[in-house]
Amino acid sequence: MGVLRDSLGHVRLADELADQISAMANALGFRNFMLGYVNPTLSNAPFWIDRMPSRTWDAGTVVARDPVSTEVVATTAPKTIIWTAETYASAGAADLWELGNSIGIHNGVVHAARPGGRRRMMLSMDRDAAFDGTLEQQITQAKQLAYFTDMLAGAVITLFDTQDQIEADLSKTELEALKWVFGFGYSAIEIAEKLNISHLAARQLLQAATEKIGAGNYIQASMIAARYGALGAV
Repeated sequence: MGVLRDSLGHVRLADELADQISAMANALGFRNFMLGYVNPTLSNAPFWIDRMPSRTWDAGTVVARDPVSTEVVATTAPKTIIWTAETYASAGAADLWELGNSIGIHNGVVHAARPGGRRRMMLSMDRDAAFDGTLEQQITQAKQLAYFTDMLAGAVITLFDTQDQIEADLSKTELEALKWVFGFGYSAIEIAEKLNISHLAARQLLQAATEKIGAGNYIQASMIAARYGALGAV
């Protein structure tokens, strides 16, 4: 777990996070994963990262009836759920299991984490075949997933909370100016032309953004904002 801890400790981008989760899923014998995280203190908009099969149905309609999703949402404490076809059959939702099974989602495990405050996080992994081990082995896998999720939570919080905080602190124009700096290396003069403002106003704009992020200059500020995803696609 030391290697895993070090790897997660160096994560700075969502894609890097996805690669780490994918590697753990493969190590545990799972094919797909889905990570969800929300911190209502900063934003009600959840972050999602997943590597799931392509699907054509309305996810919202399915989730509303899904017994595993319902249990995850309802729990107020950390909880691990191992699910199979029987889980859905006993909840009167066998049709949902058949729907998932048609694209290779046969059974899996979900860990609902509660990483402090009002934060909520869940990590789901599934496979396209029945569990090939004993119940004890499944429980061991579930414990490994829970431990991994706890370690993952630290990376998720620093990544997404920082993105939310930067987006909340900076104005739309400040974010746009940093996009020009990061994406094209524009100077204050060039940004002034792009935004149709004075050179002085552009310098003040970049200085304000730099101070809010806590960087040494606006070039550093643009890199920090980009690495935490606050600039979106540049």
